[in-house]
Amino acid sequence: MITKTKRLENSTPIFSGNPRDDVYDWLFMVKQGFISANIEEKMKLNAIVNFVSDLPLLILKKHIESQSNWISFENELKSTFRNINRDQKIRSELISLKNREGLSIENYVSKFLTLTNKISFMAEDEKMFHFTQGLKESTKRELVCRNITILNSAIPLAIQLESFTKSVAKINYFRNNKSKNNVLFKKQYLDLFDLWIYSLKTHNRFHDMI
Repeated sequence: MITKTKRLENSTPIFSGNPRDDVYDWLFMVKQGFISANIEEKMKLNAIVNFVSDLPLLILKKHIESQSNWISFENELKSTFRNINRDQKIRSELISLKNREGLSIENYVSKFLTLTNKISFMAEDEKMFHFTQGLKESTKRELVCRNITILNSAIPLAIQLESFTKSVAKINYFRNNKSKNNVLFKKQYLDLFDLWIYSLKTHNRFHDMI
């Protein structure tokens, strides 16, 4: 039985260490290729021979000849080609990231976490600053008033607040366009308000337990 050689896809980009290339993005794509091709740990260095050039190729050659491993190669590649402006660029993106009209709170949170996870280190207070600055003013004020200082607590509460605001807006629209259904409107509003109070109490109990 002939065993098929496990290889990365030919579409895998070549990393040459060019300042315009992001070593972290390249490593991410290569790792995804390893998973797709089911390449074993001991074969990873040889698997990327055709996907590096110039200085990265020399670094790879050194690791192969010394019978090193993927982790050591990856760490040296990161330390050699880490873009010193990378973190600053990401922080600039965080500053411009806003929960604008048309962008759901879930998408805002997803984009925010994607950016912060790319930064090598970010303190909790800095994360909270950027997160709250991008929120709508009403949500931001509520988080400040409730003295929420931990991102893991701020995110679910912000989602609750935004969901409540959207629901109220829908009911107001219904009221303005269906004035004959005032009784139904009041019932829906009161039910929603009760749910809102319950969610806040639940959040408080959960926060007290932590």
